[in-house]
Amino acid sequence: MFRKRKYNNKSKNNKKDSINDNKKEISTSIENESDSRDYIDIINELLIGLLVANGMAVITSLIGVYINLTLSAFVLILACIPIAILSGMYSMRLITLFIFTAMLGISVSYLAWEYNALTSGKTIKRISVNMTPQYQDASVFVFTDAIVRSEYMGKKIYRRAAGGAKQSSYRLTYAVPLVSPDWTKNQPIPAWAICTKIIHYVSEIANPPSSLFNNDFKMAVATEEDDSKDAIEDACKKFGLMSNENARVLRLVYSLEEEIDETVSLLKGFVIGFNVVWIIIFLIMAFSINEKDYMTKASDS
Repeated sequence: MFRKRKYNNKSKNNKKDSINDNKKEISTSIENESDSRDYIDIINELLIGLLVANGMAVITSLIGVYINLTLSAFVLILACIPIAILSGMYSMRLITLFIFTAMLGISVSYLAWEYNALTSGKTIKRISVNMTPQYQDASVFVFTDAIVRSEYMGKKIYRRAAGGAKQSSYRLTYAVPLVSPDWTKNQPIPAWAICTKIIHYVSEIANPPSSLFNNDFKMAVATEEDDSKDAIEDACKKFGLMSNENARVLRLVYSLEEEIDETVSLLKGFVIGFNVVWIIIFLIMAFSINEKDYMTKASDS
């Protein structure tokens, strides 16, 4: 009788153990399925994010090239609003997509506009620099008499903070008159040569690019630097100059082919660089969030 009870108890215990083992296996399989679903969601978010950001870059580039750069920036801002909302409601992993889309769209739009201006824009050859304001639709100029008056230089300094004062950099935009040899200070300036550079030390502010002092340029191309207007105003204010109301803002170059190649290289570099950086940041955020969720579940169980 005692043996029978003992046997029954053992069989009951074995049944309980097998049931518990089954439960553990089921819960483990559910957790594995949940983890696999999480990883699939991460990959889906990553692919959708890349498609959205690069798609918006293409759309805003086309708007900037064929309509207006300002409109392309406006469209980009409107597109980023729902991304920002979704990042708070749906997934924190998408918050990087907001920044990524904006930066990629702005960079690619400007470079696409510049590439189109260089390759298909109107080229005016062998004219006097004084005639420049008459050609508002021209993208490339080849002058017969233009010289750089670098002694009348204006500049705009923009500080770009990046992780503290010690890591700050400065964006400098220089503007100098581009005029004929017989130009005098009481005459309006028909065109301005613009140059922008990034520096990391304040001491470099007093050392403008040598290209602005060199009259050995072959041609000038139209540009739309952000701070060119401020740099021109600085030069006019400091030296009492007058700028023609239709004065063109130009960048001095030595070869059109080199400018096109450089623009294409920058365009490829921005697209590849932004995509790679965003993928890395996204995956770090995704796996760190998943790790926190896993630790929370483990502590609750």
